[in-house]
Amino acid sequence: MKSWRWILFVGLLAGIIGFLFQTSDRAPAQSGPANVQILDSSGNPGSFMAPIAVAFCRYANASLDYEATIDVPVPTASAITGQPDQSITWEPRLYQATAIWPNGQILRTGAVQSQSLASGSTTFTRTSLTGLPQGPAYIAGGVLTWKSGDTVLGSVEFVFLKHDSFRETTIKFASGLSHCSPLVAATVALSTYRTTVNVTVHLSGRYFPISAPVSVTWKGAPIAQVMSDAGGNVSASIRVPAAPLGDYRLGFDAGSLWRPAATLTVVPRIKVIPGTAERGETVKISLRGFAKKEWVRIRWRQDGAWVEVGWIYTSNTGSGELWIPVPAGAADGGNSVRGDGPNARAQTNAVTISGGPSPSLASEAPEPTLTPEPPLAATPEPALEVPPATPVAESPAEPALDGTPIPESP
Repeated sequence: MKSWRWILFVGLLAGIIGFLFQTSDRAPAQSGPANVQILDSSGNPGSFMAPIAVAFCRYANASLDYEATIDVPVPTASAITGQPDQSITWEPRLYQATAIWPNGQILRTGAVQSQSLASGSTTFTRTSLTGLPQGPAYIAGGVLTWKSGDTVLGSVEFVFLKHDSFRETTIKFASGLSHCSPLVAATVALSTYRTTVNVTVHLSGRYFPISAPVSVTWKGAPIAQVMSDAGGNVSASIRVPAAPLGDYRLGFDAGSLWRPAATLTVVPRIKVIPGTAERGETVKISLRGFAKKEWVRIRWRQDGAWVEVGWIYTSNTGSGELWIPVPAGAADGGNSVRGDGPNARAQTNAVTISGGPSPSLASEAPEPTLTPEPPLAATPEPALEVPPATPVAESPAEPALDGTPIPESP
């Protein structure tokens, strides 16, 4: 009984080993020279070598801006034994490093070269790809394909792992990298560098990867995504999110090599909604971009004096709202309303009053005597006696009524 079990075990083991040897001949090659990275392999490609395979990335000044030329190295490929009417083709290719590499994005291809041989090995001619923008991080590579007649035996796609970069074609500034080193850093420019919440700001950038996704960042975090064009340029527009007054970093992010940002200063603004109303009509006083968690005194200018009409306690984003009736003392035509807090102040002159109870009737009602005073200077006022702090719910973002920030009064 024991001998029977032993014979069965040996037979099963021999069958498994035979199956493995049988299928290994059909497995696609996944290895290559140490200085290349295999991207894809199919069929049964032959062997190849890439000795001292260094891609040369040359940046030359053309019309006051640099253009890149990439010299793609050539491999040495060996024939597959026992295959008649055999040929090997080489197609140079140019890729780029991005945040999602390897992504299979082929930027440019060179002319396909073909060599016929029955045995031994063959090499190919070095290819130069010219007229490229200087921002991307290029990667040189290509595809080797083995054929017997018109039948494809196998192919392998790979990239070279060593790239030397030169300025003015002779001055080496980077060596032995897995990609060409961009000659200049990516840039970003803003349509304005000082604005208010909800205003649209336009961004433009240069020297990015080609036709690749680029994130728009606010304080380093992505808030939108756009695509660069075929020249590595990028543009975007955003509405400034609700935020307290201060400086914020606004920029682009396409990976570790492309993260430029500029400083955008958010200043406070006060707005009366609607911008045209009658005396006695209820309007909304809207604050954006003030300091967070501060009391702001709201005053309306009447007969040359600033008259207090209420207080607003701002949220964490420096926002707040107050609904009040238009004062009876507001004159027809343009009016001014301002908000003053311990850390921020703003004034709007974009309020038009048309009709309602006559301002002269207001003098018939008993009111406290008001002492006229000039508009507040930019220097802090003496401490104001403010109401106790009452939490205010965060206000939803409102559409901007115009795209022009109202400057502070002196």
